[in-house]
Formats: sequence, C-alpha cells, structure tokens
Amino acid sequence: MHEYRRARVYVEVDVRRMATWPDPAAYGPQEVTGPARPDVPAEQRAPRNGTAPRVDVAKLSRKIDPLPYRLLAYRGADGYPVVVPVEIVGRDGTGERLRILADRQSRLGRPGRRDS
Repeated sequence: MHEYRRARVYVEVDVRRMATWPDPAAYGPQEVTGPARPDVPAEQRAPRNGTAPRVDVAKLSRKIDPLPYRLLAYRGADGYPVVVPVEIVGRDGTGERLRILADRQSRLGRPGRRDS
C-alpha cells in the first residue's frame, strides 16, 4: 500500500458535455448539461478491410457475458466521445447485435447496423 499512496498519477479532465438519465439503465428522457449534441454525422465510407469482426466473437462473448454493465463508445459528430449502455440481443459468426438502452427519441443511436 505504501507504493500505491506515493505513486499516484493525477488526471485532470475538462468535461464539455454530460448526459444523464433518471434511470441507471438509461431509460427515460435524457438531460444534457453543456452544449447540445450535434446532428447525426454524415454517412461513413465502408471500412477498407470490410465489416467482418476483427476479434473472435465466441471468445469475446465469454468475456462480456459475466459483466454487469456493457457500454459502447464511439466518436460523436463533433469529435467528442459518446458512451452509451447497450444490451446484447443476438450474436453469430458475423458479430454481436446490440441495442442501445437510451431514450429512443434521443439522437444517441447512430443510424445503420453496428456489429462488433
């Protein structure tokens, strides 16, 4: 414990925007503190190496299943990170199917299919 107390690294974070929900599962109306979210980003071009999973889906599933929370992070239209709670609604050799557990009226969900 001595080293733990002496070797701390202090991190300062400049928060620009924070989204919260009244429910821990992110259901209900979202409250945003800070600048409003930008509109949905422009369509992306297809990945150069295709959209197939870059990880072993079965192995990843074994690691994810016991976790109490599942979060999806991506870069928002304004370049800032967006993190949303998700649930796994299906999986096969082509990836995992995720459902965003946020207010269905919010602009958190990016359009289109997102597989891991």
